[in-house]
Amino acid sequence: MSFGLLLQQARQAAGLSVEQVSEQTRIRPQVIRDLEAGRLESSGGIAYARGHIRSISKVIGADPEVLVAQFNSQIEEANSPMIDLLAENSATPLTGQKPKLSYKKLSAIAVGIILVIVIASAISTQMHSKTPSAVATFTPLPKSSATPTTTRTTTPSPTASPTASTTSTTPPITASTVSFKAVGANSWFSVTDKSGTVLWHGTLYKGATESFTLSGLINVTIGNAGAVDVTINGKDAGFPGALGQVVNIQYGPGASS
Repeated sequence: MSFGLLLQQARQAAGLSVEQVSEQTRIRPQVIRDLEAGRLESSGGIAYARGHIRSISKVIGADPEVLVAQFNSQIEEANSPMIDLLAENSATPLTGQKPKLSYKKLSAIAVGIILVIVIASAISTQMHSKTPSAVATFTPLPKSSATPTTTRTTTPSPTASPTASTTSTTPPITASTVSFKAVGANSWFSVTDKSGTVLWHGTLYKGATESFTLSGLINVTIGNAGAVDVTINGKDAGFPGALGQVVNIQYGPGASS
């Protein structure tokens, strides 16, 4: 899903029009509409567009980091290096080949190598003839009775009395299945895994339910926490916040309470 569509859905979930967002952010309505359509021309460049997305996110109660991450991902894909495109189409020039050596140069190099080998061989032969080879002798040690090894026995230390395990007064939120139901009103959602990959993003409309079977930790941003009832492994976990409140919460093994 494009960052522009995410931005539009978050604004609509917040119940705000383009003009209302423009009033609060001082960003021209046309710039907001272009961003929601995925166009950056009226924003003045990528850096300005990124700043506009952050400003708009704060007004509509969305997580600016999620939207900026999606924006950056799309920009990186669109701006792949031109050299890659040229290489794919065989448009880049081939690396210049080194000039071939002439026959005379090759002959001179070969003669030089032969001379080096002959000189090295002569030096080696001369050194071996002058230096007598040493014959290593081995004198066996007299036999003696083996010294008995000393066996050390370790007295086991007394078993320490078990200490009482400390348990957290607020156990972490762990679950294999988490369900969210919009019971009071619509709510805007963003669900990412621990690496920041967006698993689901959109509006949870009143009466609708969205469930996740967890294989690891997930980060959930809820735009209207007081309208969402959470169920963990079939047990009601209540509302994560108040009406109109934006909360960020983790679910899954090792999640903070």
